Amino acid sequence: MTFAPASISKNQIQSTEKSSDFLEKQTSEELQIQKRLLTPFFTKNVPPLPSSLDERKVNPQYRTTNPFSRLFYWWLTPLLAVGYKRTIQPNDLYLLDDDDKIDVMYHRYITFYNAEVAKLKLRYEQNPKKFRRKKKPKKPKKKHQNPQSDDQEKNEEDEEFQGEAEHEDEDDFVIPVRTILFCLFKTFWAQYSLGTIQRLWELPTWVLEKVSVTL
Repeated sequence: MTFAPASISKNQIQSTEKSSDFLEKQTSEELQIQKRLLTPFFTKNVPPLPSSLDERKVNPQYRTTNPFSRLFYWWLTPLLAVGYKRTIQPNDLYLLDDDDKIDVMYHRYITFYNAEVAKLKLRYEQNPKKFRRKKKPKKPKKKHQNPQSDDQEKNEEDEEFQGEAEHEDEDDFVIPVRTILFCLFKTFWAQYSLGTIQRLWELPTWVLEKVSVTL
């Protein structure tokens, strides 16, 4: 069982462009220093606006080797420094790393998924009962007094049983939900692990805030 890559429609692209219209877009000539609390302590030079993809930086979140930079979001400091001096523009945002792009993520997930499905099919051939879909019990049919109608119903049941037996291998093979979850974890294990560590790190602060509010 394989899947084809999902394509992005024109309507989705147009909706994305419309959703970004609310941004306060400015050109390089219109950029101005924003007046903030610590503005007098900084230089009056306006950070330049990247004009091409070559000038934009790639997201350094997973490229940095410093674990504290990931944990405390220090990799965002250059972008925050630009935003403190002037209004951030769409071209100021980081580009996605190759490992974070949807095509790479999709290919990685489908590779894990197809490998797991192949293993399940081998196990299904050895023990089909374990992977068969549970069928709902059929309601007993009322018996007719006419013997001809009873014979006709038996013939219909036999034909139905033969049709189900022919397609048994295709229809009864069910992929467990845990297989999909396992493939998702193998694809995004780095993001899940980092997010879990960050949540555990923030847990004491969250508990102290709740306690202070109740007191």
